[in-house]
Amino acid sequence: MEKIVRRTSYVLGILVTAAMLAACGGGLASSIPAPLQNAAQPSSGHARPTGSTGSLLYVSNYGDSDVTVYSWPSGKLEETLDVPAGPVGECTNASGTVWITGQGADSVVEYSHGNTKQVAKLGDPGNNPHGCALNPKNGDLAVTNINTNNGAPSGTLAVYAGAKGSPTIYQDANIYRYYFCGYDSSGNLYVDGIQRDNSFIFAELPSGASKLTDLSLKQSISTPGGVQWDGKHITVGDASKSIIYQLSVSGNTATVVGSTSVTGGNAAAYYIDIDASQVVALVTDSSKAGIWKYPTGGSPTSSVALSATDDPVDLVISE
Repeated sequence: MEKIVRRTSYVLGILVTAAMLAACGGGLASSIPAPLQNAAQPSSGHARPTGSTGSLLYVSNYGDSDVTVYSWPSGKLEETLDVPAGPVGECTNASGTVWITGQGADSVVEYSHGNTKQVAKLGDPGNNPHGCALNPKNGDLAVTNINTNNGAPSGTLAVYAGAKGSPTIYQDANIYRYYFCGYDSSGNLYVDGIQRDNSFIFAELPSGASKLTDLSLKQSISTPGGVQWDGKHITVGDASKSIIYQLSVSGNTATVVGSTSVTGGNAAAYYIDIDASQVVALVTDSSKAGIWKYPTGGSPTSSVALSATDDPVDLVISE
């Protein structure tokens, strides 16, 4: 079974594009590895200074089972976090707290900005956690589960109230695999994935709602990519085409109002900075983190080399 990472080609998106999920059949080239069966143990030997300050780039390394932390934008390796096996998705909030999904360990862990000591760990047993997002309104933590091993027929969306305790589980009969999720400024949660026929699907969990609502999107998306709020619009990436779409949502309809092409980068996952002037993603060969103007896109304006020991699949910037 292939690994289920979220940036195969590249990342801020890049989870190593591991061909296709075994269960997905043909048609949709997945940029997400399949559930880990025997994840690598945390690597050792990296420098691990504590208390790093300033902006930091966190890179999850699926194969190495660690997260490397760099000063940003200088790219100096500051520390390495030994995290649960198979780290994939990362998300952060305004205070710089970083959450990391451990696909091989069926858990999600929390680190405060610049520190190597784990603050909290939440269980997500048997669900292969993939992407994550933090609600800016109330601190809820949302986690997409690519699939489950606990008897459920498909993946799930798990929401931990206040990023604590056990999650509330949401399922949409039309969503077979849940890939990425993101909150807007009002606390509405958006999630992408695929249906059983491998076609793209986009849905919303409105703030305060008890069920997901499928959204009509008149834009062909080949492979589900990252989902993020850019300050004005919810955005969704097409991992196959390296394009980030800006959407306007009204009722049950999502309309494309703009697009950003990250040439040489991956839209499977990406990070739009605080003032929405730049988007950061892994370059195609995953050896660097590239910076593109946002929403202009095009070719990267600069890049930062990653450690040769990295096996990067996702990244986020903690301010």
